[in-house]
Amino acid sequence: MRRAGPARVTIVHPSGREEAFNVPEDARSILDAGLDAGVAMPYSCCAGICTSCRAQVLAGRADPGEQDVLTPEELQSGFILCCQALPLSDTVRLRFAP
Repeated sequence: MRRAGPARVTIVHPSGREEAFNVPEDARSILDAGLDAGVAMPYSCCAGICTSCRAQVLAGRADPGEQDVLTPEELQSGFILCCQALPLSDTVRLRFAP
């Protein structure tokens, strides 16, 4: 699922620090767009396996993409893997778990 046009994503780090960046329409994932923008984001495998990039959607909507690691409960609680997810709304606010 893709959205038309760029989206603005704000990341809330465990320290409370926030960083924002644009996710272009043709981005492969939120993680890729953030790293391209120079945003410090946790990651390891970039394949949806390690859960290092797990974040909870606080506002907006994101397509979690294809993944088999998050539990149904985590998905229901709004968690995504940033390496697999794409924004579905104009703005998305995410919080990384400590």
